[in-house]
Amino acid sequence: MAITIHRALLVATVVLATVIRNSVVVVDAREIQISNQVSLKMAVIVHCASKDSDLGAHLLGYNDTVSWYFEPNLFGGTLFWCNAAFRDGRLSFVAYDQESDLTQLQYWVVDEKGAYGRRSSSGPYARFVAQWMRVWVPGP
Repeated sequence: MAITIHRALLVATVVLATVIRNSVVVVDAREIQISNQVSLKMAVIVHCASKDSDLGAHLLGYNDTVSWYFEPNLFGGTLFWCNAAFRDGRLSFVAYDQESDLTQLQYWVVDEKGAYGRRSSSGPYARFVAQWMRVWVPGP
């Protein structure tokens, strides 16, 4: 009986080792896009980052888009946030949060009201996520 258990464990170990060796864990690459749709036809500065990657500031003219690709962390925790600014205001929003299905929006637009996101590259923007905080600049 001990030999049978020993053989069963040996077979299970060999099968498990074969499965692990032949397994490939695939994490789908993601793309994030942010488009300037401020109807005032003004440029917007967008600066996005994660804890590991600073994507830098990008000056987006009207209808311009900035995008980037990344692979989410296999064990979770991928998070990108963005700050945007134009003449009259600033806003911040989470562009991607691997831990929250609600914020896995990948296509963003900023307009005169704020930032909106959606999951797919077409269709209406489904979620309003941030409004502009107006910046007061004293006059001369």
